[in-house]
Amino acid sequence: AAETLRVVWAYYLVAISAIVNLASAQDATTTTTTCIEHCAFDANTTGKCLVSRSYVASLIQLYQGGIWGDIVGHLQHCELHGKSNCTATANCEVDPIGLCTASRSWAAAKLAAPISEGGVGWGAERCGILGELLAKGAGCSSERNASLCAADNQCSLTDQKNCGVSQQAVLVLLRDEYRDELTRVSLRRAQCAAQKSRITCLGDCQWTEPPGMQGQCSLQTLDALLTVLGDDCPLR
Repeated sequence: AAETLRVVWAYYLVAISAIVNLASAQDATTTTTTCIEHCAFDANTTGKCLVSRSYVASLIQLYQGGIWGDIVGHLQHCELHGKSNCTATANCEVDPIGLCTASRSWAAAKLAAPISEGGVGWGAERCGILGELLAKGAGCSSERNASLCAADNQCSLTDQKNCGVSQQAVLVLLRDEYRDELTRVSLRRAQCAAQKSRITCLGDCQWTEPPGMQGQCSLQTLDALLTVLGDDCPLR
């Protein structure tokens, strides 16, 4: 359960980040670096020219439209208000590098909500535990007060002082609602561990041989995650 928890937690954070940071490069207003057309200098993280946020947004709105077009529109709406007016703008917040973007609670709710309600449709029915975490995360992220966050046994403060789903809540959810899936993961992990050579370590198993240590066969990390995701989840 501990290994599955670690993988699920990592996927949950990636899903939230994917929508909040739909494109990493913000169009720079002042820079000595010249990028080619449709690119922008990313001074905040990589220090490189990347595909610009505005170009990515225009492509999504032109070819995808619909829900993802609405999401891109909201990201641009937040960005236009800038850092100084960000928190006063509905469903926007300042991210760790100082840009105004979609709030984590809005992003989580948008991902988990059914398509019929204007969401992406990655809820529990479609994406299993990840969908449940997104729904719970939307509620936790809306708590702006640290004491209210701590009072909810489903939530806890992150290192960045944001309120999110607690890892303990994830572990309880795994054990209570995904017991059969965890049992299957344990059996497959034991089957992989029983293989003592690279030749027999096949399929969903992977062989690792750290320097100075004996090689071992283990279940692929991604495979443990797929066990608790819905069969129809786009993230599979």
